[in-house]
Parts: sequence; C-alpha cells; structure tokens
Amino acid sequence: MSTLASAAPPDPDPAVRLATIRALRDSGDPAAPLALGKFLTDSDPAVRKLAATALRALRWEPATAAEHVALAVADGEWSQVRALGTAAVPALCAWLRRPGDSVLPFVLELLVELRDPRAVPPLCRGLKGRDAAVRERFIQALAAFGTRAVRPLIGQLSSDSGPAREGAARALCLIRDPGAVPSLAAGLADPDQCVREVLIEALRAQGKAAVPELRRRLQHAHPLVREGAIRALEGADDPRLVEPLCARLADDYWGVRESAARAVAPFRDRCARKPLCRLLQDPIALVRTAAARALGELEDEGAVEALSLSLMDDCSETRRAAAGALGRIGREPALRALEHRLRRGPNYETIPEVREAIRTAIRWIEEQSRPRASLPIPGTPAAPEREHLPIPGNPVSAALPGDEQGAGASPKAPTVSLWQRWFQR
Repeated sequence: MSTLASAAPPDPDPAVRLATIRALRDSGDPAAPLALGKFLTDSDPAVRKLAATALRALRWEPATAAEHVALAVADGEWSQVRALGTAAVPALCAWLRRPGDSVLPFVLELLVELRDPRAVPPLCRGLKGRDAAVRERFIQALAAFGTRAVRPLIGQLSSDSGPAREGAARALCLIRDPGAVPSLAAGLADPDQCVREVLIEALRAQGKAAVPELRRRLQHAHPLVREGAIRALEGADDPRLVEPLCARLADDYWGVRESAARAVAPFRDRCARKPLCRLLQDPIALVRTAAARALGELEDEGAVEALSLSLMDDCSETRRAAAGALGRIGREPALRALEHRLRRGPNYETIPEVREAIRTAIRWIEEQSRPRASLPIPGTPAAPEREHLPIPGNPVSAALPGDEQGAGASPKAPTVSLWQRWFQR
C-alpha cells in the first residue's frame, strides 16, 4: 500500500478519489495520513469530508495552523477555525483562489471578522473574477475593512482588468474615504463606461468632500472627465458651482452641455437662463431636451418666447419638455403658445403624446390661475369645493382649443405622476 500512499495526482473522477481515500484509511500504511492530507483541499466537498473523517479515524493530529484550517474546513467545524484567530488568515486566504467553492462565503465571513490587513491584497485579486455574484462578495468584504483597504483599492483602479477597476470603485463608494477622491476623479477618463458610471456614483457619495476636486476637473482637457465631473456634482448644494456650470453650457462636447444643463437647473439661478435658451437651438436633440427641462425648473418668465419656439422642434421629446416647461412657468403668453399648437393649421401638433403634454400644461396653468375661494361668511352654508383636476367620467364645460373630444366629452385626467416624471428626467 505504500505505492498507493505515494501515488500522485488525484484522479479527476470523484468516485475514484473516494475509493482511494477508503483504501488509504484501511491500509494500515504509516504514510497514509500524509496522502490523505492532500484530499483535505479537494474541490469536491464530499471528498474533503471523507478525507477528514478518515484522518480522525486514524487519530491524526495536525501540526501546523494550515493543517488545522484544512481539517476544520473539510469537517465544517468553523468554530475551530475561529479559535485559531489571525494564525488562520494565510490558510484562509488560500481558499480565496477558489471562487466557485461552496466554503467561500464562510471564508469571507471569517476574514471580515478577523480584520487582518494581510487579507486585503488577496481580496483585491479576487475582484478580477468573471462571476458577478462572487465579485460582489469580495466587494462587500473589502468594504468591511474600511480605511485599511483604501490604498490597495486605489491601486486596483489602474488594473488592466475592467471588472477589477469597477469592483474597486464600488468598494471605495461604500467606504467613502475622502482620501480616495483624487484617484476616483482621475479615473473618470476610463475607457469602460460601466467603470465610469461607478466612479461617478462613488464621487457623488463623497458629498461635499469631492466638490473642490470635481470643480477643478471641469477644466480638464478630456471631455469624458468634464462630463463625469459635472454628473458627479449633480445634487451638490454649493451656489459657487453655478458660474462654472454655466460656462460648461457652451462646451464643445455635447455630453458636457447636456450634463451641465441638468446640473445647473436645481440651483434655479436666473444667470443660467440665457445660455440655456441658446441651447434650445443646439444641433443635438438630447441637449435641447435637457435645456427645455432645465428652463422649466428655473420658472423664469423670460424663457417663454424661446420655449414657445421649441414647441415646433423637430424632436417630439423636446416638444414635450418645452410644453411641460411652459406649463410650469405659466403666464398668459405661455398659455397662448400652448393653445396655438392644438389649433388646426400648419402648426398643428400631430404626435398624441405631445398633444397630451400640451393639454396637461394648459390645465395646469388654468388651475393655477383660478382665484382662491374666499372664506365663508359665518352662518351661511359653505360653497361646494372646486375640483382640483377633471375626474374621468365627469363632463367638462368646454373643450380645449383643437381638442377633438369636443365639449361635454370626458377627457382623460392627467396624473400628477406624469407631470412629476417630466421634471425629474
């Protein structure tokens, strides 16, 4: 049986390996425990379990921490691995090279519990795996290490593996260490769009700590860096950003112009009105649409004329955005422009979705212009409450100009969620 004990490479068939373990257990060969020990790290859990059972039957005692870990993992005795403390870390890290193994979740849990910095580099190497679910486990484990994982993760941002760069950015997004901001901003020129999206999310999660660095990146020579910096600044509550964002509305790259229009709108600064009105003539439809929505958020009456012209834009989505913006701004000139698009004639709107947007905007303006009911005189019956919006099935007194439904019809009531959706895009 000594030949069996020294036989090398295990057979690829699990049934053969199990038979070999049984033969070694019953052989009485002094070298059998050494051969059985090789099966403790087998890829098949059943083989590992049988090898551990055989070694315990032979009263074999592990001599090193690595042997202790191998035997305990094969037996599923994780409490014994936990009792070894940080001495088990190197052996546990060896299991990270088997991303498809069933013990991986338990190994990661123990490494996070021990929080030994020696586990961070092997965890970073695990970000290169192809399985998204496994990478997510590694990302969560690295995030649990907190600031101790920041430097190795920054190193992964320059990896030649796209999944590794994306995973590192996601882990840094969860850690939110301000020291990672310059490296995250430098990666905005990444050729992989998925990586750029995660980097933008990570920078946005940094909040105010990222604003100075992102503001400097607005002048970067690479257009993707400028666009990414603007997108990361969306939602930042810093009035000093209005001027540099308005300057980017004239950028030579359309993605920067579109992003700047979305980012500057929440500030509702009148300084943005003129450059946004100029963007309504942009050759790119996405930019024109973003500008129309931004002008709606500004609610500046000075934009009514430009938005009225956008009601005849070649792009239906831009026309819808312009109708929503005019409805939000209100005023009589906006109402006349909207009604004009519903009249039969050369400027008649033919797209049903745009017509519905115009009708909703008109109803909104008319509702806002209604006088508020005066308080009832004590002792007199209260006047019936005015309906806020038409209810399906109720007759209306008059149809809108150009509405084919005619007077007395029951138009579909616009929903508030649709209105909100126009201004949240």
